[in-house]
Amino acid sequence: FQLGQDLFEITLLAALPVMGLLLITEIAIAFIAKVMPQMNIFIVGIPIKVIVGLLALSAGLPYLSQFLSHRFVLLIRQLHQLLIPAS
Repeated sequence: FQLGQDLFEITLLAALPVMGLLLITEIAIAFIAKVMPQMNIFIVGIPIKVIVGLLALSAGLPYLSQFLSHRFVLLIRQLHQLLIPAS
């Protein structure tokens, strides 16, 4: 049970900054659509969200690799303790 909880926590912490930035982008695009209704926001909005998501992912990749390497070491220790209990 603890292992599944740790895996869920890792994925949530890894995805949360990108999801937060995309939420802010979505709010900005909605504001632009409300201010300028004559602009077709679907043609502009989708590429903007893709670019922002890729930029956020590439900017956070060095920090993500450090975070994941530390967490995976802890997960491997937990798996080792689970599969090979101490005598």
